[in-house]
Amino acid sequence: MDISVVIPAFNRVDLLRASVGSVLVAAGRAAPLRVECVVVDDGSDSPLEPRLGDLRARFAPPHCLRVIRQANAGSSAARMTGLHNANGEFVQFLDSDDLLHPDKLAAHVRAMRETGAELSYCDQATTRPYDPLNDAHEPPRLSEKVLPAVGTAAELFIGVQTAPHTPVFRRAALLAALANPLVPPSRVFEPAGDTWLFFNCATQPWRVCKVSGPFAVTVCHDDEHLSMKWEKLGVPALAVTLVFALRCPQTPETRAARALLGAAAFQSYRRLPRRFHAEYERLTLAVYQTSPTDAPRAHLGGRRFARLASVLGPARAARVLRRFQCGPYSRCRTIDREELDDVFGRALRHVIAVSGREPFEARFGRSPVQLAPALVGGA
Repeated sequence: MDISVVIPAFNRVDLLRASVGSVLVAAGRAAPLRVECVVVDDGSDSPLEPRLGDLRARFAPPHCLRVIRQANAGSSAARMTGLHNANGEFVQFLDSDDLLHPDKLAAHVRAMRETGAELSYCDQATTRPYDPLNDAHEPPRLSEKVLPAVGTAAELFIGVQTAPHTPVFRRAALLAALANPLVPPSRVFEPAGDTWLFFNCATQPWRVCKVSGPFAVTVCHDDEHLSMKWEKLGVPALAVTLVFALRCPQTPETRAARALLGAAAFQSYRRLPRRFHAEYERLTLAVYQTSPTDAPRAHLGGRRFARLASVLGPARAARVLRRFQCGPYSRCRTIDREELDDVFGRALRHVIAVSGREPFEARFGRSPVQLAPALVGGA
């Protein structure tokens, strides 16, 4: 098998069928490559396989569609189940509400075989929901995003931060990278499963190639998805960041990745709404302050920031500008304060349990969340 497309799925059958349909179209365009689609049913309320039977019949040899059902364990665990059951030389992950461009699989496999790369990536696009198998015409793209050319996994996964279905991996290299991950798997990280996967690949010395073209297509739809409650994505993403920062070897080989982590944390801090969560804000900024500061100030902000940072320093400049550039949390809140404190407290206690209290406090100081289940207020 040349390439495996792994789709973790939970309910949302109509969107899933469109995703599988996009794989079927891409498989047809990829001939003579052999393509398999592995759908992992993560304990859906009703089994998904019967709803995909007609699509399975359309995957004519040498292509195939397999459905694996497991007890609900979260999308990250479902993704890993699919990876371990995949047979392809390469593996493409695809969320159950997104699509592949018809030329994506062929373009990535061709580029990776020509360059010997372990990792490839492409540009991105957004579109409205449609059926790749039955709609006569693809709807107009809502937007396209051209990603910069990068040469390392760290630049792609920490610096650029791609959509989850943008990269394609050489399967053997990915399995080796995840055999002993820097950030151990946990359902605490589940809403930020893509961050967990990407950060665990960020220090790999892989050859990387870019495939030009918006071949990773994100569908803008009205069904409920995690990004509707951004705090539940942000908290586990910070937890992954903290564990990575604490467990990443402090070696010359990882310095670039650690510097990129600090710069990414700094940019995240600058975007946070005012009075969001004091300890979340402190720790996000602390990741930057305790990481190698190799990034030029121009990479941390625009001209206004650079001028202010030259006088106040980057951290103080960021605090000042947030007061004027960021709106209050009350305008973008999607969960109440009690739920936010609970989510944050559980995540932080897991970070300390995984990384050790002493290393955590040596780098980030003692957190009030260790003593109390909630910390109310914001900076």
